[in-house]
Amino acid sequence: MTAFRDFVGEPLGTKPLVDRNPSRVRPENSEVQRLLSPKTQIRALLNWRGQISLNQGLCSTIAWFETHMHLCHHAREEYVV
Repeated sequence: MTAFRDFVGEPLGTKPLVDRNPSRVRPENSEVQRLLSPKTQIRALLNWRGQISLNQGLCSTIAWFETHMHLCHHAREEYVV
């Protein structure tokens, strides 16, 4: 969880609070795990390859929100997923 917090927090210049609710954590063999495919399988089946890295995409998304925050209908000080 620390790696995720650092990965997301670094481009934001913060350390986000990650609040895990144990009752919502999926078991290892859940349907969500079965739906996830390794990127090599996706490349083979769809002949698809991402054009930017996850970090570049995250930074682009942050930049978009910084310039389009007026379009968001949630409180600016707190965002809850």
